[in-house]
Amino acid sequence: MSYVDARIALETRLKDNWTQTPIKWENVRFDPPVNGTNNPQPYIAFLLRDGMAEDIALGSWNPIQRYTGTVMVQVLVPEKTGMGLATQYGEFIKNIYLKPPRDFQYQQSGMIRLFPPYLTTVGELAGWTQVNVLVPFRRDARPPVA
Repeated sequence: MSYVDARIALETRLKDNWTQTPIKWENVRFDPPVNGTNNPQPYIAFLLRDGMAEDIALGSWNPIQRYTGTVMVQVLVPEKTGMGLATQYGEFIKNIYLKPPRDFQYQQSGMIRLFPPYLTTVGELAGWTQVNVLVPFRRDARPPVA
């Protein structure tokens, strides 16, 4: 089981299906995009938040752990431009994580299951209007053999 492989799988799903704007990745230098006249342009930001972990099967013959988490994709458009574009981008991102397969595995990630994504409106903040796409997920994995 691997947190690293799970992150790669969830990031790759977005990276392979999103071409509309630049993507800000966690802990990677990023300058918000501007056009030729220095006006801010839309972009999205990927965040992965891990949740709880629990044993779902015990015993030395078949131990399995379950991990939960949420993919959050922040959609940022310049404020005072309306909600239309932010919502449209949010809907597109929602569909990226909603399309099959919603149960998949990447290398040592364990089995990842995506639950239905949903949008939340954050509103205007620091020059941007923000809509978040939240994608709950869980992954079931066997611990490494000692």
